[in-house]
Amino acid sequence: MGRCTNCGEWGTVEEQAVLNQEVKAAKQVIAESGQLIDLSEVEISELPRNSTGFVEFDLAIGGGLVPAQVMLFAGEPGVGKSTLLLQAAKNFADQGLSVLYASGEESVQQVAGRATRLFNTKNISNLKLLSAAGVNGLLEHVDSFKPEIVIVDSIQTIYAENVNGLPGSLTQVKACTSVLVSAAKQSGFILILVGHINKEGSIAGPKVLEHLVDTVVQLEGEELHDYRILRVYKNRFGSANEAGLFTMSDKGLNDISPNWQGLVTEQQSSVGTAKTVIWEGTRPLIIEVQALTSTTVFAYPKRVAEGVSVSRLQLLCAILDRFTGIGLGNKDVYVRAANGYKLNHPASDLAIAAAILSSVADKAIDASNLYVGELTLSGRVALPEYLAGRLTAVLRQGVSNVYLPANLTRDRKVKAPTGVKLIGVSSVADLK
Repeated sequence: MGRCTNCGEWGTVEEQAVLNQEVKAAKQVIAESGQLIDLSEVEISELPRNSTGFVEFDLAIGGGLVPAQVMLFAGEPGVGKSTLLLQAAKNFADQGLSVLYASGEESVQQVAGRATRLFNTKNISNLKLLSAAGVNGLLEHVDSFKPEIVIVDSIQTIYAENVNGLPGSLTQVKACTSVLVSAAKQSGFILILVGHINKEGSIAGPKVLEHLVDTVVQLEGEELHDYRILRVYKNRFGSANEAGLFTMSDKGLNDISPNWQGLVTEQQSSVGTAKTVIWEGTRPLIIEVQALTSTTVFAYPKRVAEGVSVSRLQLLCAILDRFTGIGLGNKDVYVRAANGYKLNHPASDLAIAAAILSSVADKAIDASNLYVGELTLSGRVALPEYLAGRLTAVLRQGVSNVYLPANLTRDRKVKAPTGVKLIGVSSVADLK
């Protein structure tokens, strides 16, 4: 092709090979082949754990990091990935562990400036900084320094010299990750790779990255709010059902306080405000749902949601319209979860319905009420049994009245402590 179809210029099109050679280190066998052995004869020893210095971080990943563990740490820009990992690096160094922090996005001066703002850097001797770009140069420093923990921020900025493609391309990311994972498994150091997030909110790069690593975690939160949630999506050395909660301050991230009420804004009875409970891992959190309805001026009423999917809101409005007869066909409905929380679990359906009904009737909901239940298309209220068993811990958090599926109270699957009243709800029409 002589002329570029994009800019129209002549002689500017060049041929580029996607990949002309493989990375030799990626082809190396991580474990040596051995003899067959019976499962019952395999000796199992408990792996030593290295604490991150954060109670919530350790809780999420199963108690700490084990030698040769490879973690993929993802999150949106500005959520606090580099801040949390730099604080963890300092905590590792305070424990006497040697740490190499390789940054491909910031210079050494920028990383040191952030570290000075977060903590005192005078007495830290075994935390080394490196402005890394090439994976071979990074491995040379690893061989000379022999760190116990290596943090690469981020894998999308590192490149392999003998592989074609720009840094961040699928070929480069896959090749660099393979080399670093192989080195970590052979040398035994802990490797933490920071990964970018694409516009869909998923971890950028080929899906094979998540298969190569032992642990995949993602830091989530809204920039305008001070809470952060560390979710674990894969963990070969612990449970993947836990989550870590943090608050952001000018001194970095901190473990959440046991009495934290950051997801509740209304402490008194108000119209269109209902509370529900969600579980971050095995930990219950009370979340506030706000709703506003108004007579529409459009041919089609609006459905606007923040923290709740619009399709889910439309479904709940259809259920309410059909089984309560409140007439939402001529009303705009606005729903949001307090403090920008993303309310994805269907157990919050009953609270959303209660908030909408409260707004339509202009009747306040008691601040001590709690609504837990999923709405079916027949208007019935249900709740999975595994969640019903966790409600006991919630009922001790200043709750007076709990609206939940009627079968849970009828069959005594949930027992209320003294001072808490359980109110069974069979259908959404019972809320009127």
